[in-house]
Amino acid sequence: MATPTPDKKSFRTQLLAHRRNRNTHTKKRLDEQIITHLRDHLRLHNAQRIAAYVADETEPGGINLVPELAAIVDTLWLPVSKNDGVLHWGHYKNTESLTIGRYGIPEPVPPHSDSSILHTLDMIIVPGLAAHPNGQHMGKGAGYYDRALAGVSTATTLLIYHDEIRADVPTEAHDVTMTFFLDEYGTIRV
Repeated sequence: MATPTPDKKSFRTQLLAHRRNRNTHTKKRLDEQIITHLRDHLRLHNAQRIAAYVADETEPGGINLVPELAAIVDTLWLPVSKNDGVLHWGHYKNTESLTIGRYGIPEPVPPHSDSSILHTLDMIIVPGLAAHPNGQHMGKGAGYYDRALAGVSTATTLLIYHDEIRADVPTEAHDVTMTFFLDEYGTIRV
């Protein structure tokens, strides 16, 4: 995986600042809309076995994302960041099945599976900072999801705020293309 270009680094810095500065009331409303659309999206695609991520307070869906998903799907897998830049996946049972992992992000306790588990799922919910209308997403820069999703045919849904879908998002050949974007207005098939 190549080192992010200076353009991508500065773009990420701007996006993160924009997320941190979003009005709390607006953020709460947007997250509620995203969760509502996500519930509908999962039902429409009969997605009962999914992978997702533990969102922080600035990310689409917010801190309620995992509990909301756990209430509507049969099986929820969450990422575990390994030292070698690879994601493994653990089964989410409840908040007690999480421990603070690398980067300070809650992760499932063992046992873990490698990313081959993604081939067996109905849907993968992906985090990102921005998206290009062509379907490519920009993550936080470490390439974990680009590596995990390489060669995976399971449908992917990027949770994103509408103002983060932009034609000026710098992309590279290794950036994974999503199947869907999901924002506060609904689902966009890419």
